[in-house]
Amino acid sequence: MKIIERPYEDTARRALEEAGVHPLLARIYAARRIRSATELAYNPAALLAPSLLMGIEQAAVLLAEAIQAGKRLLIIADYDADGATACAVGMRALRLFGANADYLVPDRFKLGYGLSPELVDLAAQRRPDLLITVDNGIASVEGVARARALGIGTLITDHHLPGAELPRADCIVNPNQAGCGFPSKALAGVGVMFYVMIALRAELRKRGCLKNEVHLGALTDLVALGTVADVVPLDANNRNLVAQGLKRIRAGRAQPGINALFRAAGRNPAEATSFDLGFAAGPRLNAAGRLADMTLGIECLLADDEARAANCAQELDRLNRQRRDIEAGMLEQALEKLKSLEAQAQSVFFAPDWHEGVVGILASRLKDRVHRPVVCFARAADGRSLKGSGRSVPGLHLRDCLDLIAKRIPGLIARFGGHAQAAGLTIAETELPRFAIAFERALEEMLPAAARARTVETDGSLSHTYYTLDIAHLGTGVSAAPLLRYFRRGKPARRGRAPYEARAHEGRSPPRGNAFQHARCPARAHPRRLPPGRERIQRPQVRPAQPGTRRIMMRLTAMLLTASAALAADVQPFKDAGPYVPSPQSVVSDMLRYADVGPNDFLIDLGSGDGRIVLTAAKVFGARGFGVEIKEDLVKRANDAAQKEGLADRAKFLKQDLFKTDISQATVVTMYLLPDTVNLLKDKLLTELKPGTRIVSHDYPLTGWMADNLWQMDLEEKVKISGVTTTLIYLYVVPAKVAGKWQAHMPPAISRQPAALTLKQQISRVSGSLRLDGRDVPIEDGKLRGEHLSFRLVGHKGEFSGVVKGGAIEGMIDGKMPWTATLGG
Repeated sequence: MKIIERPYEDTARRALEEAGVHPLLARIYAARRIRSATELAYNPAALLAPSLLMGIEQAAVLLAEAIQAGKRLLIIADYDADGATACAVGMRALRLFGANADYLVPDRFKLGYGLSPELVDLAAQRRPDLLITVDNGIASVEGVARARALGIGTLITDHHLPGAELPRADCIVNPNQAGCGFPSKALAGVGVMFYVMIALRAELRKRGCLKNEVHLGALTDLVALGTVADVVPLDANNRNLVAQGLKRIRAGRAQPGINALFRAAGRNPAEATSFDLGFAAGPRLNAAGRLADMTLGIECLLADDEARAANCAQELDRLNRQRRDIEAGMLEQALEKLKSLEAQAQSVFFAPDWHEGVVGILASRLKDRVHRPVVCFARAADGRSLKGSGRSVPGLHLRDCLDLIAKRIPGLIARFGGHAQAAGLTIAETELPRFAIAFERALEEMLPAAARARTVETDGSLSHTYYTLDIAHLGTGVSAAPLLRYFRRGKPARRGRAPYEARAHEGRSPPRGNAFQHARCPARAHPRRLPPGRERIQRPQVRPAQPGTRRIMMRLTAMLLTASAALAADVQPFKDAGPYVPSPQSVVSDMLRYADVGPNDFLIDLGSGDGRIVLTAAKVFGARGFGVEIKEDLVKRANDAAQKEGLADRAKFLKQDLFKTDISQATVVTMYLLPDTVNLLKDKLLTELKPGTRIVSHDYPLTGWMADNLWQMDLEEKVKISGVTTTLIYLYVVPAKVAGKWQAHMPPAISRQPAALTLKQQISRVSGSLRLDGRDVPIEDGKLRGEHLSFRLVGHKGEFSGVVKGGAIEGMIDGKMPWTATLGG
């Protein structure tokens, strides 16, 4: 291993220092190709102008004309996080513009990557007038030709490197196409689509057909996620885009799907960082495209309903765990193969049972182990070809390497594409030995000697003048603007405690995000009192010991290497991040109190685990009930605990199928189950439970139900309930059945004659109309909480409330005027 110093331009360093940046940070920034302090000022006005992208004005005109003509637009998405976020940006913006838009994601296992002729034939079944590719299409020469033959227009938005021949599309927007002067060649696919939507908005304004002003800044959270997850270089423009998105996420204004992904990963959106996007939200979104269908990921990003977004995110989290298990097995096989080869170098790997969706991650892992470019293959769905994914090391352009092989041996590679550091390809299985030889030969020619040695980049030695606490406390999360103020005017006087000091004073853990702040010990919330008659002796004040030089050096080394280390590995976030509450039973008590559990309740816990919920309900609240669990050892353990605590007469546990359990006697149902199981139970809950029964669901919402309340537990106070970690608790109340026609008797101020009330019901949501004086007045804001009905009439003041008692409703209008209704009367 060789340690090298990261080079930097001295002119850039001096320019940053002259702008007021601390000299140490100026050197670090300059080594990361930051040349002026303006690049550190992240605001929307500093973004590059859309007009710099070649073809973007033509694309805006093409889309505006299609929208005005009411044509059908179909987005052809990609199956990674960049493609999914680009599709979500396009769908959300186009719908706001009034377009007739839909999307289609190719099945990577059947149709492969990009706009293939087969995918065009599938898309043609939806009868689109214009196909819009996102994060793909620049190499789809045959696919675009097929679309032209069918009379379908094409707009290519992509950022991948083009081949020798461009597709004959109606328009192409790609910063990497020849002749495009856009300064940021690192723009991700989602960034390209975002810029196209900005240009389209300007074109629609010019035409005077933008009915309502559309705020596209609301989509920057999606842009940030796709940009970071695609691991494109964070140049000035990309950093600005990501900064805008992170600002929205931290402010609580992110899309419901992004918030749901954060919750599924155990991360707090209010403390979001690019690390969370790249190693928490990104891998979960990517898991859909790797193992299943990216439609799930896109639907998560398009969801406006928090319950639907949470369901999607939990399924994505499950797929990500499955992906990690598959990847671990594949990596073990590959490493065993490496051991058998001993010192012999190898760059091409294949096993018949490897998963096609995971070979890219496997190639990345192996590349880090052997420090050379690696291509991993998996057998394709047709059983005859292999689909490969490659990862490279700095110094070798992987796509150019594949291009060289394709030119030397025509027909060896069926198709390929990609970037400098990552690429994908398809070959016939019979050609694998020939490809391996050709790839090794190309590496010998193209891989520089300097790139073959494993190196670690540092920012050089640290001057002894910087061995201070002030430097150590700069931390990793300090934004540029406060630093500039700090060094222009001197350190500002404090007007109160810093956030971490305030939290320590309150006895809470310091906020996450700056490791150096965690070194401070929290103050004791309640000082110890001396026994009577004892006198406290005041000790002389001792100055806290300053950390030694070695410790400061270790802190600074960690600070400087954190960013590069984060990009080098797909770190699995800790699901259980943050300390547990000391007494889990106390938090279970809070949850049951929140559900208003009392002595008269009969509680049934579905999936009871260790029985903690039922036992707490019996012991603390005097309720009776039982738990249902399929694992016999857990059932025995819970019954033993009930016997030991003297609760066996009020708390029992059964080994039983959830779907065969009689739950009709319950007044409270609690459950911590997988989302699929939760939603399979929906009909059982509706048909067997009495109106007014409370349902507590941990983490997973009931799709279609209207939560009576939602309790978001503090991420630093996550607890294990029944052996699993939970942060979200939904409370529902089983609604009465009100759908049908009712004869209503209203006060004279509303109607002097009987009125016809028609109610439609979707679980706890109610719609319909009230026929007054020969006309139907629609109902709005209709809700059912157990037997309690409430709604308003459009155009009328006052709220109608009532209690449903079988076939009758008795209620009041604004609590003043009575009204009644009889079913079928």
